[in-house]
Amino acid sequence: MFQNEQTVIGEAEQRPISLDARLQELEGNLIRWALSVSRGNKSRAARLLQIKRSTLGDRISRLERAGKQPDAEANTA
Repeated sequence: MFQNEQTVIGEAEQRPISLDARLQELEGNLIRWALSVSRGNKSRAARLLQIKRSTLGDRISRLERAGKQPDAEANTA
């Protein structure tokens, strides 16, 4: 299966990607979306993401330390 996929995928698409970086990017996008929809209400955003409010706070802090801005204000800039 993988051998056939290599013949279909172009050389430009064979560049290595960081799964961790992509997952962090996706997580940040989802958090920004939830904060935007909830107008910055973190309790409601956590419910939309089906996680605890404290978990959302932890993830926001981790993303901020990594240089990402998941808060609602960053989404409007």
